[in-house]
Amino acid sequence: MSIFFWLASQPFWFTALIMVGGGVFVAVVGTIVVNSVYLPAELIQNNLLGGFKFAFLSSVFAGYLGLLLYGVYQQYEQTRSFIDLEVTQLTQIDRLAVALPRSTRENVRDRLKDYARTVVEVEWPQHRIGRGSPEAGVALDNLMYTFLAMQPVTDRERFVMENSINSFLPIRENRQHRIRLSGGSLNPMLWGVALLGAAASLIFPWFFGGTSMGAPILMSTLLAALTMSVLMVVLKLSYPFVGEFGIPPTSFEAFL
Repeated sequence: MSIFFWLASQPFWFTALIMVGGGVFVAVVGTIVVNSVYLPAELIQNNLLGGFKFAFLSSVFAGYLGLLLYGVYQQYEQTRSFIDLEVTQLTQIDRLAVALPRSTRENVRDRLKDYARTVVEVEWPQHRIGRGSPEAGVALDNLMYTFLAMQPVTDRERFVMENSINSFLPIRENRQHRIRLSGGSLNPMLWGVALLGAAASLIFPWFFGGTSMGAPILMSTLLAALTMSVLMVVLKLSYPFVGEFGIPPTSFEAFL
C-alpha cells in the first residue's frame, strides 16, 4: 500500500501525470501494437462478440467504481465530522471549566491548549505520513489526570468534573478514528479489484478494430482517461490528510 500512499501524497498534477497519463499511454501503445500485428479485418470480427462482453464488464466495473467513489467520499466527510466532534468536546470542557476555582480552571485550560497545540504541531504532520502521535496521547492523558486529581467541594464542581470526564471517551474515540483513517480508508482487496478492473478496461479495447486506426485509438484514449481519472479521485480521497486536498487542522487552530 506504500505506493498508493506515495501517489496520494504527491502534487495533483504529478499524480494525474502518472495515473491518467500512464493509463492513456498504455492504452494508445497497446492499440498501436495490436493493430500492427493483426489486420483491421481480423480485429473487426471481434467487435460483435467482444462488444457484448465489454458492455457487461464495463457496466460491472462502472458500478464498482461508483461505489468506491461514494464510499471514500463518505469516509472523507466522516473524518471531518470526527475532527469537529472532537473539538466540540474540548470546547465543552473549556466552557464547563468556568465553574471551577480559578487555579483549577487555569490548569484545565492550559492542559486543553497543550493538547490542541500538540495535535496541530506534532500529530497533524504525522497524519500526513499515515500515523498518530504518542505525544498527543500523553497530552490528552495529562488533561484527564487534571480532572481525576480534583477534589470537588460543591455540587457544581462535582457536576463539572463528572461531565468533563464523560467527555473523554468520545474524544478518544474520535481521535482513534482520525488516526485510523490517516493510514487510508480502503481495504487492500478493494484496491486489488479496482486495479484488475482498470487493467481489463485498458487492455480489452486493444482487440477492437475499425476501418482506420484512429477510431480504436480514440476509444482507448477516452476510456483510459475516464477510468484513471476516477481512480485518481478515489486515491486522493482515501487518504484524507495528505496532498493539497488534505484536511487541515483548522478546527483545532480555531479552538486555540
